[in-house]
Amino acid sequence: MKTKLIFLLALALGLALPGCKSPPPPPEVAAQKLTVQLRDAVTENVADAGRKDQMLALVGQLDTVQVDYNANVAAFVASYKQLNTGYDTPRAAFDDLFKGYDAQRIASRDRFLAVHFQLTALATAAEWKKLGKVEKKIYQELLKPRAQQEEDAS
Repeated sequence: MKTKLIFLLALALGLALPGCKSPPPPPEVAAQKLTVQLRDAVTENVADAGRKDQMLALVGQLDTVQVDYNANVAAFVASYKQLNTGYDTPRAAFDDLFKGYDAQRIASRDRFLAVHFQLTALATAAEWKKLGKVEKKIYQELLKPRAQQEEDAS
């Protein structure tokens, strides 16, 4: 009887817990974790020491781009919230904020793509087949905290 009760309690908890979803980690934490995964993938899949070193340096640059981008997004969200609290905030202030953020976003994208293509140029087709899967997973995972950031801004 006692075993049956424990089983039923465990089952009830198991059914109830999936509804208790924790928020995704902050973008900084997610980016750092995923950078480690890409670094590990390069270490495991690239045999040539010279290319491996170059690629690991590029992964470090990707990490820097992510850190900078996350800081820009956080600053944008904070500025937006601040502007939005003022009833009389002029439209020009919002326009300036969005223009500045768009410029930063485009610069980050350009830096990111430049490093991405340097990575692909260093990798063989077989290596990139594995590394590309890790990179794709990284971007999919990074979308989760970014979506949470945007939701927090609203």
